[in-house]
Parts: sequence; structure tokens; C-alpha cells
Amino acid sequence: MSEASLEDGAVSDEPVDEPVDPFVATQMQTARPVLDDYVRDVMKAQVAAALFGAAAVVKVGRYELRREVGTGGGGSVFVAWDPELAREVALKLIVAGSERLRARALAEGQALAKLSHPNIVPVFDVGVIDERVYLVMELIRGESLRSFAASHRPKEIIAAYRQCGEGLAAAHAAKLVHRDFKPDNAVVGADGRVRVIDFGLAIEDLRELAPALQGGTPRYMSPEQQRGEPLTAATDQYAFAVSLREALAPTPAWLEGLLARARADRPDDRFPSMTALNAALARDPATVWRRRALVAVPLALGAAGYLAGYARDAEPPRCDGGPEALRSAWSPARQQAVVAHVAGLATPYTTVAAPQLGAGLEAYAGRWLTAYRDGCVAHQRGELSAPAYDRRQSCLGGARTQFATLVGLAEQTPASKVEAIVRALPELADPASCADLEALSTVAPPSLAQAAGAAQLGERLDRARVLVASGADDVEGELAALVREARALGYRPLLAAALLAQGTAFVQRWKASPAEAPLAEANQEALRSRDYASAVEAFARLAWARARRRDQPLEAALEGLTQIEALAEGLPANGRFAQALLYNNLGSIQIAATHPEQARGHFQRSIELARGVTGPGAIELSAALQGLALVTDDQRRRSALLAQRAELLHGRLGDEHPMTLTTKITAALTQLDPAEARLGLRPSCLSLAQLHPSRGDTIAECALELAWLELTVDPAGLRAPNAAARTALQISRAATADDPFYASTAAAHLRLLDGDPAGAAAQFAELIAARPRSPAAQWPEHFELGQLELGLGLAHLAAERAAPAAAAFARARVQLEAATSVYAWPPALRRLAWLKEAR
Repeated sequence: MSEASLEDGAVSDEPVDEPVDPFVATQMQTARPVLDDYVRDVMKAQVAAALFGAAAVVKVGRYELRREVGTGGGGSVFVAWDPELAREVALKLIVAGSERLRARALAEGQALAKLSHPNIVPVFDVGVIDERVYLVMELIRGESLRSFAASHRPKEIIAAYRQCGEGLAAAHAAKLVHRDFKPDNAVVGADGRVRVIDFGLAIEDLRELAPALQGGTPRYMSPEQQRGEPLTAATDQYAFAVSLREALAPTPAWLEGLLARARADRPDDRFPSMTALNAALARDPATVWRRRALVAVPLALGAAGYLAGYARDAEPPRCDGGPEALRSAWSPARQQAVVAHVAGLATPYTTVAAPQLGAGLEAYAGRWLTAYRDGCVAHQRGELSAPAYDRRQSCLGGARTQFATLVGLAEQTPASKVEAIVRALPELADPASCADLEALSTVAPPSLAQAAGAAQLGERLDRARVLVASGADDVEGELAALVREARALGYRPLLAAALLAQGTAFVQRWKASPAEAPLAEANQEALRSRDYASAVEAFARLAWARARRRDQPLEAALEGLTQIEALAEGLPANGRFAQALLYNNLGSIQIAATHPEQARGHFQRSIELARGVTGPGAIELSAALQGLALVTDDQRRRSALLAQRAELLHGRLGDEHPMTLTTKITAALTQLDPAEARLGLRPSCLSLAQLHPSRGDTIAECALELAWLELTVDPAGLRAPNAAARTALQISRAATADDPFYASTAAAHLRLLDGDPAGAAAQFAELIAARPRSPAAQWPEHFELGQLELGLGLAHLAAERAAPAAAAFARARVQLEAATSVYAWPPALRRLAWLKEAR
């Protein structure tokens, strides 16, 4: 259902295109003297929330009613929240005072729920509460067909109405009659798709039924409906014809006869079905003659080639509908709203991110419009066949859905999610990729019976991908539902895509164990569908998840790698992301297994392949640059690799994004020269603490390292009052980190700076004693123990206790050498170098 197209009054002739404000509605009780209890409760809750900031939740089943947005078709319609699937829905309450009417409404709702068609609003749930039947439907953001028709050309209006015709034909095939079709009961969504809504008056199409129940909108009611006679599919045909004629006034001559037949007084004199009427609407004479001309063109090319080319250039085809097609998702007003909302959050990061986000969204809209026009021009010129053009438009529709989803999230994002919104923007589907026809036709299309369901689920999957990328708190329920519904549909490529999205969401949240099952099945379903790029991607993510387990050898995580590598090598250019991801993840696995040589080769291969990935996925693949930097011994190459990644992130996310800052922090941490490391850490570590205080672990680690460098780079650093070191230690101590090591170590160093060497020594000794000792200790444990022994030595040195200081430094050296023998971590190497110089 659409908030922008629901009308107030089931039998009103005049539409109300905007939602009725609940506070205005309270002043209209004279027009509607008896309010439904749920409507009243929702109004009270809204007033309480406005006055006191909190209110009781009004529920229907599991759904939380948020506001009433209209009435019609025998009930009230609300925007509601589904907490189980974490999404807004439209919920319609139909008052049915008798058991017979409740049973009838419930049966009709259940029939609608089974009806899956891209041009009918989907019904998610049906139930009974008190004396009401409720229907839970998709909440569509868009405009009514009436509003659409007011600003579009006749050809576009007819195309939109033909979509409605397809939806009504599907309902008729399911023995359902809408009984109240009109331009206010159809919505043009953000994806450009038209949905017929408000089937609340629908009845079964059985001619032996008793006379029709009262209801409908007089202007669009058929003669038999006004006479109270039994209704059939021809009733909807009459209303459809009245609506279309009204939208096209004056009606084109070729169309007037068709609509007159569809408006015939006797149902039997109309078209035999909506399908037949729709077919007639497709026979626009201009289109027919264009097709005939295309057949005749090759015969005349020899004589008129030059003139045809000249005329084509002089009168380019009209393909200026892109802005209108994108308007429901994007406009200058929405851009301003996004920027104002994000800036109004008033945190250090949101203040700088707001204009950047606005510019990035505007640039994406520009790329989408360019792709839309390029495809349209190519089609109009005959360079793109109708099926190819349809595939391209469908691809652009998916990109628009993703874009609209992200814009909607950005308009209401909390401050904590802004960095994720900025991160998700470069991951939106690249509109330019829709021109790659080879990539668009790599898998078999759904069958005719599956097409409608596949279109609907595909759109939901596009939205879910954006929710995952933008850090939505609870998208797992929607992904699980998508997998269930795709499995029931039986279209394997869609099932593989849904499973892959589900597994990827788990991986991105570091939930390795739950990711295994969906990724393993995604790999198998993609192979069966011959979607080899998705099969390789699923395996890459599955291998990473399996390698996180401690209860199996590494070989188990890589089972099947030989076959997948061979498959990856044969992928075309559009499979580069999957191939590069495979080698990036293999490199990460080899690092965890302490096999740096193997890791280097995998990362290098990933970097080479990633050069061909410039759109979505480029940020994720940039991790290979950092991975290779961490396993290379060449300082200059390490710096160059990290600088390359920082530059890529700067271009896509900006300098203030946490991913850019943490890459710069890594570059500074891995500098062997202490002065260079300090120079790099100062701005990036302090900026991260100021802009992104939630990154506690990274802040605590880099600030502690910066404090060590401030203390030891200058010869007088340990003796003179060191304000820079104190500031860094205070930041490290205050950061909310999962590991208490940083805060406690920083606190002990601060005691030393405060002139209490004895107290500092006691605190360091206590921390050392509390550290677990294990023969199987990894290099990080050795490094942390070495840092504590160093601190203890400094405390003894400040207290002029030479022997205990020397003993602590010796123990520190043993721990640091043990750490660097496994992994040459530059901060450990810097401390070893300092120990040698200090002695």
C-alpha cells in the first residue's frame, strides 16, 4: 500500500492524494462520528508521543500501529511496524461485525496472499482480531496513478495502465474481482513498477453469488454494479476503461473505440477478458507502423543511408523521461533533506559527512540518468533489441530500488549509522553495468509461472542488500524470509542469490558459524544454475567462515578449492570481483595459519584481478592491499601498498571515514622508523578518537602506541614533562575497548608520568602476574607481555633501581623476540631496537 495514494472515504468521487494528518483527523469527527477503537488508540498514542516523548504501543497481532494514513474499501489503513522482520508495512483493518462476514473477508484475504504478481501489492499476512480482519501488505513509497498521469505523456500513461491490466488479469485468473479499481488504487513505486492496491472490496467471481455488496466509487462503478447485480471480471474492465479515458482526455482517436467497447453497458459486450483489452492497447498504430518500417529499412539502406543517418542526428529520439522515472527515489528536495538531517545530528563526523553524502547521492543519480538515456537512445535508434532493452531496464530498475532504499535510510539514519550509509553508497549497483548484456543473460530466466514471484522477491532482495551494506540492525529476519520464499518458488538462481546474501550478512557481522550452511547451499545452487561467478563468491566466503573454526584442520576449510580455482579462471570480465575475492580470502586464511609466503602469492593475485573492478566490491577488495602490506618485509613496498589503499578509500569514502583513518593508522603502525611512525599516528589516531569514539579498540591501541613513541622518540621524552604522551595515554585509557589491556597499561604509564614510579611499578607487576602463560601462546600475547615488562623496567629506572630495571628489560627482550620470530610486527621491532640503544 502507498501512503501517497490512499483516499479518505470508500465512496468518495474526489481523491485525497496526501495522508490525513492524525491531528487534523481529530477535528473531522463530525464527518466520521464513530471512530474505530484502534484509530482512537493510535491517535492518543501520537498525541502522547508529541507531548511527552513516549506512548503505549498499539498492536494488532505482532504488528505495531504507527499512524492511520487513510480509509477505504471497508476499513482503516495504518502504517505499521513488523518487529519480527524489522520493516514498515501497511496494515488494513476491515470491520466485519458478523461471523459470516469475517469468514468471507478472511477467505478473500488468504486468496490475495496466495496471489503473487509484480503488478499487485503483495499481502504478507492475514488474520482476525476482535471483530476485524487484518491484511498486512507491502508499504509502497511512490505516487498514485492519478498523480503520475497528470505529469506524463500519453504513451507513458498507457504503459502504466497496461501494467495495471496485467495485475487485474492475474487477479481474475485467481477468481478475484477488485470491484473498486480507479487511479487512486494503483501506485507507481520508486522502482517505476505499477501495483494495484486496495483489494478490500474484492469478491469471488462466481456468477451464482447473491447480488453484490454495496461499495465502490460511483464515478467508476459499472452499470451492473450500480444496479446491484452479480459482478464479474468485466466490472473491473469497465472501471479500468473509465479511468484510462479520464487520464488521457482528449483520448487519441485509435483508442476511443477500444475504450468505448470496454465501457459497454452490458458486460457481455465488453472484451472477453482484461488480457484481451491489454493486447488491444498494445496495438498502438504508431508502434505498428514503426515495426513495419524497421522491416522495410534494409531494402532502402543503399539509396537512403546518408539521409537516414542525417535525420537521426538532426532529430534525436526523445529519451528525457529519466528524471521522472527517478523522481520517486530522488529529487533536489530529497537531497536537501538528507543533507539537513545528517548535518543536524551535530556530531563531529556527521557535520563533515553531510555535504559529502549529498554530493555522492547526487553523483549516483547522475550516473543512473546517463545510463537510462543511453539505453533509451540505443533502443530508439534500433541498436538495442526490445528483449535486450527490457533486460537493461530491469537492471536499472534494480539499481533504482537500491538507490531509493539508501536514500530512505539516509533521511532517517541515527548518527551511529552515518559512516555505514557512506560506506554503502559506493556498493550500490553500478548503473553503467546494465549495458553489459552478456552479464545480464548468464543464467536462464524464470518460467512464466515463476516470473511474477521472482520479480517481487528480486526487488526485496535488492532492498535487503542495501540494508546489509548500511548496517541495519535487524535484517536477518528478512533474509531468512527471502530464502524461504525463494525456495518455495523453485527458481534456483534466485535461491542462490538469497542464500549468498544471507551468508554474506553473517560474514560481515563476524558470525562465521551461522554463515556456513547458507553459503554452502548457495555455492551448490549457483553451480546448478550455471551462475559461476556467484558460485565462486559463495565458496570464497564459505572458506573464510570455515577457517575461523578451531575444531578442524585448514585443509577442511579449503576442500574443493582445486575445482573452484579452475572455475574462477574461466570467468569472464564480469566475474572479476568473485575471482579477486577468492584470492583475497585465501590470503587472509594463510595469514591466520602463519603461512606468509602463501599469503603473499594469493594477495598479489587478488590485487591484479581487482584492477578490473571499479564499481561495487572495490572497497572490499582493497583489503588485499593491506593484507599484502602486512606480510611483506620491504618497508618501501609496504608503505606504497597502504598508501594505495588509503588513496582508494579517500576517493570513495573521504578522509574522515573510519576505514580511511584506520588504514592510515595501520600505515603508521607498520613504519619501522619511530619518527615516521609518530608523524603518521598523530593526525590519524587523534582524528579517529575525535570523529569516531565508538572505535574503542583501534583508538586504545593506536593511542597507546603513540604515547610510547612520544616518550621514546626524543631523548628527553622520558625525563621531561611530556604533554603529548599524557594526552595520548588519557585517550587510550578512556577508550571503550573490548580488551582491558590498553586501558590498564595506559593507566600504569600515567602513574609513571605523574611522578609515582613505585606505584607504577606495582601496577605493572600486578598486570604481568595476571597475564596467562601458555606454551601455545601466539605472537600477540608475547608482544603484550613484552610491553608490560618494558613499562616495569621504565618504572624501576625512574625510581633509580638499576638491577630490577635491567631484569625487566631482559624479560621484555625475550618476549619481543618470541613475538617477532613468528611475525615481524613493526611496533615490536621498534621496541627491540630501543632496548638495544638504551643499553
